[in-house]
Amino acid sequence: MAGLQSLTLVGMLVAKSRTKEPENPNRPFRFKGRETIMEIYLDAHKMDHPLADVDNLGDLLVDIMSGHIPSGRILSEVLVNGTTYNESFPNEVMGVNLNTISRLDLVTVPSTALAQVLINQGPDHLDVLAEAALKLADEFRLNDEAEANEKFLLFLQAMQDFFSFLGQALDILAISLAHLEMEGLSASDKLKELTRILTDMSNRQEEYDWILLADTMEYDLVPVLKDWKRILTRVKYVAQ
Repeated sequence: MAGLQSLTLVGMLVAKSRTKEPENPNRPFRFKGRETIMEIYLDAHKMDHPLADVDNLGDLLVDIMSGHIPSGRILSEVLVNGTTYNESFPNEVMGVNLNTISRLDLVTVPSTALAQVLINQGPDHLDVLAEAALKLADEFRLNDEAEANEKFLLFLQAMQDFFSFLGQALDILAISLAHLEMEGLSASDKLKELTRILTDMSNRQEEYDWILLADTMEYDLVPVLKDWKRILTRVKYVAQ
């Protein structure tokens, strides 16, 4: 089974693809401006033709999951040139150029199995998001706005993708957050609080108020992510 980074990567991509039954699993692939031949294997079976008019690995994986993976199965591991692909920053996969890949191996599992794994590893991924938020806050305070802004947009997308996939995983496993009222934590209240904080962060970014944005990330967002870690820790036991 894939490690945490590749599994959470898959979770983000699943949220983008909105997993659905393939309309035509045999439709041909096309790569935008690609001259190098890349072989793609799905569960050890070579795919005859490459996919969609895309130029990066993230968009390619979304396209594969949307139209080439059988219903009831889901992508669990991605190997690039024989090595399991891991992200060092949320959504880094969108910047991987297809011209750097000669062989792509994709491994699928039943959707319920991956949903269970992702629920189990959700608390760890929330730690990753919290750490990324603190690093971004430091970058904004150091006046490195250009690079920090690029990472900030990726971070917001990763947050949205994570909670979108969390909802899908809970649906697959038939788990309701409504029953998870514990130690003063209400999942519904924490979701509203998270939404408010993300809105505040977007407003601070649009106003170029980098210091207030950094403070909001460190002192408002990170504590809420820790609360969500406690909630998902409880979900793990409900799902087992």
